[in-house]
Amino acid sequence: MAKRFGDLEKQAIAILANGGNPALSQDKRLANYWTWKTNPSNEAHNLPSTSERPKGRKTNPVYLKPFALTLPANILGKVTISQRSQTAATEAVLTACGLVNLAVGTDTALALKAFTPARVYYRTGEALESAPRISRITKETYKSLYTPGDEGFSVPFGRKSTDSLAARQAEIKAALPGSPQLVTFSPEKYRG
Repeated sequence: MAKRFGDLEKQAIAILANGGNPALSQDKRLANYWTWKTNPSNEAHNLPSTSERPKGRKTNPVYLKPFALTLPANILGKVTISQRSQTAATEAVLTACGLVNLAVGTDTALALKAFTPARVYYRTGEALESAPRISRITKETYKSLYTPGDEGFSVPFGRKSTDSLAARQAEIKAALPGSPQLVTFSPEKYRG
């Protein structure tokens, strides 16, 4: 939320620094944001009722080969995927992402410390024309090609044999169901 509402956060901090209360601001967008932020039990913190996302985030282990780290042939990196995303992703998407099954007895899975896998995020349900929606947080009207019931999914991906990151991204994009217009790739990260 920090990036999305960073301007409102800065305004709220400036008001607090001067001894004021952001919830009493004349800027209704700021007042609504601050009311939302300071009240975690506020119903705006809940997902829309049309969302299929469960209350808890259950994850499953999946296995892949990182791009920047060369592992021996029978060693795989162990990462997680949400059950929701794994269920929604077709077999073609999982295969395009380079996720492999662990061959019991021959493969070894390592939970790589300080490693975050590359991920693809895609969203389903885009309409042909944008429609007005009201923000749960600021109560402002905005236009969106998506409805609250549209869903986004995040899937980790890795290298297949000796292919490049660009080749993997192209194959993943081609395998996504319904040719979604919103597809975002994030790179793998290593922390020291």
